[in-house]
Amino acid sequence: MKTFLNIMAVMMLMAFAPAATELPSLTHDNATEEYCNKRFNYCLQYPSDYFLKMEKSDNGDGITLKTPDEAIDLQVTGSYNVMDWSIKDIYYHTFDQDIRGDLNTQVVTSLFDDTFSEVTLKSGNRLEFFQTYLLDNAYVTINISVPANTPELLEQLRKSVNLSVSV
Repeated sequence: MKTFLNIMAVMMLMAFAPAATELPSLTHDNATEEYCNKRFNYCLQYPSDYFLKMEKSDNGDGITLKTPDEAIDLQVTGSYNVMDWSIKDIYYHTFDQDIRGDLNTQVVTSLFDDTFSEVTLKSGNRLEFFQTYLLDNAYVTINISVPANTPELLEQLRKSVNLSVSV
């Protein structure tokens, strides 16, 4: 009898729990918004009907966008390059040191040229995509984070987000 009452209590709680938010599919028809950052001279276009929560950083270097359930987020930040790092130096000091110390983090893909890098990491149950642009005296990084079991979603988000930088 006690088991039956426990099952009934759980079913009642589930009936009144808020339903998961259904996200729109990502297509070229998604509504977009643009966030521009004058401090680091970049603009980000993103699917506004997908990312409904925005948090601006306190120091004005960027924003974090989140889905309603906060399972997916998109960050864009600018940083001054006071150490005059190359794109590979930025990678080393931002990611490589942490990756070597964490057996649960793996590099999935990486691409480098003189002023641009893309890195995808699998860290625990998350896929993290980083895209960094080296500017004259600064750099701008996009980070998209999704559950690790949704690599196709990460690819769709990569295609639906556009960063433009002014030099």
